[in-house]
Amino acid sequence: FLHAIADNPPDELMRSINPGFFFGTHTIYENVPLMIIPIASYEHAFAGMLAWEPSLNDDMTPLFSLVHYEKPDAEGVPQLVGFEDVLIKNYDVRALRDPNGDIKMLYSFPSRNFLIISERPHSFVEALARLRAERRL
Repeated sequence: FLHAIADNPPDELMRSINPGFFFGTHTIYENVPLMIIPIASYEHAFAGMLAWEPSLNDDMTPLFSLVHYEKPDAEGVPQLVGFEDVLIKNYDVRALRDPNGDIKMLYSFPSRNFLIISERPHSFVEALARLRAERRL
């Protein structure tokens, strides 16, 4: 599935994925894409996601909103905005923000067995709740 929608997912990530995944939309005020991917090797999956970050949003644009803008760094030189570390419900998350500061794409490993990719924090929190309800986290 990732090869079908994305140009170049890292091989390290692809080798670390277990069969069977969830892709759907979570709807409250809008349809939000959400993926829950079972992981066989956390270390390889995490390294693969970090390596994919520079093109992740572009590669996933058919499903996720494109966030592409520059902001000045400490020296005032424009830099393309990238993922940053944030905490959501005490989970480490890598997030990409739009010019208004709103998170428009995020991914996290809430356990060593799952990768969640979403477009909004509320969908990530809902995925966590459902995984906890099924006692998978």
